[in-house]
Amino acid sequence: MKLKTILLSFGLAFIFNACAPSADDCIRIYENGIEKVRKASTKQELSEITYEVKDKLTDLGNKPGGDEKMSQEDTHRVLSAQNRFNQAVEQRARELAN
Repeated sequence: MKLKTILLSFGLAFIFNACAPSADDCIRIYENGIEKVRKASTKQELSEITYEVKDKLTDLGNKPGGDEKMSQEDTHRVLSAQNRFNQAVEQRARELAN
């Protein structure tokens, strides 16, 4: 019985680590958001996309391993993706204002 418990614990730890969010997951969320932003046809839609991206990132951070620190390189990659997303939102908002 004790062996089963130990094996189950290792199995669960492996599954959680395999599902742990990564910088690539964050970047993918921002990149998908950029694609949606470029297709937005109203400011309301643009606003909804920004909330959707925020919610997806929050959900990702709440997954097991979501509180693990990223490397400096990964942090820079995610911040770069975040900047690209913010710029896309600002540009599309200006376009929709005209």
